[in-house]
Amino acid sequence: MARLILFDIDGTILSTQGVGRRALARGVAEACKIDIKSDHLDLSGKTDPQICREMLTDSGYAGEITGDLLQQVFDIYLPILKAEISLCKDFALLRGVHELVNSLNKTDDAYLALLTGNIEPGARIKLDPFNLNQFFVVGAYGSDSANRMELPAIASQRSAAHFAMQFQPHEVVVIGDSIRDITCAKGFGARSLAVSTGKTSAAELQSEDPDFLFSSLEDTALVIEAIFSESNSLANSL
Repeated sequence: MARLILFDIDGTILSTQGVGRRALARGVAEACKIDIKSDHLDLSGKTDPQICREMLTDSGYAGEITGDLLQQVFDIYLPILKAEISLCKDFALLRGVHELVNSLNKTDDAYLALLTGNIEPGARIKLDPFNLNQFFVVGAYGSDSANRMELPAIASQRSAAHFAMQFQPHEVVVIGDSIRDITCAKGFGARSLAVSTGKTSAAELQSEDPDFLFSSLEDTALVIEAIFSESNSLANSL
């Protein structure tokens, strides 16, 4: 059976060391002429537009938060993000990801795409240092919707057009490190494969009852077996 495998980025594919948070905070601060303190905010699994709104609201911004304002933020944010990445020595590919993506790319009936809260240009900037954009030609992004719950359907529709193949919800697997990855998968009727390589603990992820829960993506064979499994009996014991 075919599988459409939707990968999150931050905390799932990459250890970003907060580069996105810092760059977005600077973008918001410069665009809106306001001091931004964001270290206390829980941003895991949220979309970039949602994060910007939360930063502004938390900082007491009194103006209207329009689409045009967010675009100004993102125009400032993107070059800052690129610079932050170039300066961050610990910005890295998480263990096992390279092997997993390469193996899936060679696996019959495995189709790769992104499902991320990053706006698309930001996602591409983050993946570029590791030459991963070639594996993820399509996807759904925070620039498509601020509501992550809407992204699985968008990713599925785009993938169907790109791969010239229809994917039923039960043929879709969402791989992510946050509770919101699990809930958006469930909302669409997709399978959820949670990985505790981000800021959310294994216990917190388990409380949302994902179909699979792994401590990392390092065991390529077992992860692929889980992706194509019809049950959740292969979930790692953490």
